[in-house]
Amino acid sequence: MAEHFVGQWVSESTENFDAYMKALDVNLVLRKAGQMSTTTMYVSTEGNKINWKYKIAFKTGDLQFQLGEPFPETTPDGRKVTSTVTLDGDALVWLQEGKPCNTTVRRTVEEDGDLIVEICTAKDIICKRTYRRVKS
Repeated sequence: MAEHFVGQWVSESTENFDAYMKALDVNLVLRKAGQMSTTTMYVSTEGNKINWKYKIAFKTGDLQFQLGEPFPETTPDGRKVTSTVTLDGDALVWLQEGKPCNTTVRRTVEEDGDLIVEICTAKDIICKRTYRRVKS
C-alpha cells in the first residue's frame, strides 16, 4: 500500500508555489501566508485506509481515504474538490477535480525514505515542494 509515506513530515522547500496557487485562483493573502508557512503532515494507515493530517499556520485538516475511491475534500485554500488518490509504482498520485481547474499532486519518497518530493500541476504550471521526515 503506502506504508513508505507513514510518519511525520515537515515542509523544507518550495519552487514556483505562488504561480501554482495563482493558477488555482487563490487570493494574494492566502498565497503569501501559504508560501511563508511551514506545513507538517502526519500520515498513518489503518487497514486499507490512509489517514492524512496536515497542519499549516492558518489551517489544519484530517482526511481519511482508500486508494482509488473518490472522496470530497476541502483544500487548505477553501476549494471544494473531489479527490482520488492512487498508487503509480511507489508514487501517490492525488487528483483533485474541481474549479477553477483540476490539479494533480504526485508524491514520491526519496533519499532512503527521508524526503517526500511533491510535484503539483495546475493548468500548465508546475510546483515542486519537499518535506523532510521528522525522526523520533
